[in-house]
Amino acid sequence: MAQGKTDQLVGALESFARANQLAPAFAAPYIEAAEICFAQNKLPLAKRLLQQYGNLQRLSARGLWLGVRIDNRFGDSDAVARQGLQLKKLFPDASETREYLQWLTQQVNTAGERVLLVFSESPIKRRQSRQIMVGNVPVGGGAPISVQSMTNTSTADVAATVDQIRRIQAAGADIVRVSVPSLDEAEAFGQIRQQVDIPLVADIHFDHHIAMRVADLGVDCLRINPGNITREDRLREVIAKARDLNIPIRIGVNAGSLGKDLLRKYNEPTAEAMVESAMRNVELLDKYDFQDFKVSVKASDIFMAVAAYRDLAGRIEQPLHLGITEAGGLRSGTVKSAIGLGALLLEGIGDTVRISLAADPAEEAKVAWDMLRSLRLRSKGINFIACPSCSRQNFDVIKTVNELESRLDDITVPMDVSIIGCIVNGPGEAKESDFGLTGGTPANLVYVDGKPDHKLANDNLVDQLEAEIRAKAAAKEKQLAADAANLIAKA
Repeated sequence: MAQGKTDQLVGALESFARANQLAPAFAAPYIEAAEICFAQNKLPLAKRLLQQYGNLQRLSARGLWLGVRIDNRFGDSDAVARQGLQLKKLFPDASETREYLQWLTQQVNTAGERVLLVFSESPIKRRQSRQIMVGNVPVGGGAPISVQSMTNTSTADVAATVDQIRRIQAAGADIVRVSVPSLDEAEAFGQIRQQVDIPLVADIHFDHHIAMRVADLGVDCLRINPGNITREDRLREVIAKARDLNIPIRIGVNAGSLGKDLLRKYNEPTAEAMVESAMRNVELLDKYDFQDFKVSVKASDIFMAVAAYRDLAGRIEQPLHLGITEAGGLRSGTVKSAIGLGALLLEGIGDTVRISLAADPAEEAKVAWDMLRSLRLRSKGINFIACPSCSRQNFDVIKTVNELESRLDDITVPMDVSIIGCIVNGPGEAKESDFGLTGGTPANLVYVDGKPDHKLANDNLVDQLEAEIRAKAAAKEKQLAADAANLIAKA
């Protein structure tokens, strides 16, 4: 189908959706248009059309198979596995299921492909939200909670900023935000965008022209501060540009930069003032029928931020970007963020997180991962279980754990590793771990898959542990792929 006709078809379908008077009989054109957009690699649009199809039609083999292919392009392995299992369970005899199984076999046989079919389900029931795409990262709609951080280099220094973005990405971030304070730095942002492969959010304040420029230069999301870009005509221009280029917007409200009228009304920053600021912009986006946005209401005060997010969560369907802004240094900021964001995440609130620390931005990503792992909301990498040590320890627990964390932070396979200094709690923890070490005399006991396996002396202990944990990680990765192959054979 010609490009112009495709755009016309998509526009017509979106007009139907806005009418909100559709019956299930109108569902078919949506999936047809979604398949066309997928073939043309218009992935965010294909996903949006598929979501609209899903709102009108019960689960179908055709929809699930298209969802698998779209989410595979986005790199969302959790969504691929989830939809694939639904496809096999609900439609075992469908032609789409056969195609899926053939495709999955190819994926298993592709060198380096990870097929993870074992998930540690979290008991947390997450708030239902609309899904948006930030580059190739889904945010909201049941997608894994994404991890963000922000550069603190001068954006004009392209080389330094690119280097920092790569380090943040290596630390586990899914999305990186870059401050763009001027049009000159917008041009630098364009160069940065060409040199990295992670989604970038441009942080915009005061001047809407900067947002317009970075949109043309390939930004994946625009962060707009409603406290300092207030004129509707300027916001309307940004909305139109974002719609044309399929770029989501983040409404980023901060307690420290509320509008003057709100400060006069409430006398000081409050949760209510932040929510009112956010809702003004939500209503403006609604006015221009722009729904691909997320919202944050950040404060350095934990109680204010938590209250604002709780209030906002019940008002809108869009995803929420969580953060305790200006939380402090590495230690104090981690504690404040863990308390505030942990409370919200336990309630199922939040779709993407940024830990704001006066520290290396890569540390923000590491702290976020540790937080999400502890809540069983993400499972990437090693989850260390370690005792604080006491006089009963048979090796230096603190030194051992710190060195292992530093050496093994490149491992992405989900694993539980317990390092306990004595036999009081060591065996119990090790029996629940993929790999465990329990301190003992005259030698320490290693557990593999919960069972005693062999002993290690204290000489060169960290080197030996690193080698054995890496070997276990490689074996587990191969086993996950083998499990996938067995499931395919059984099906």
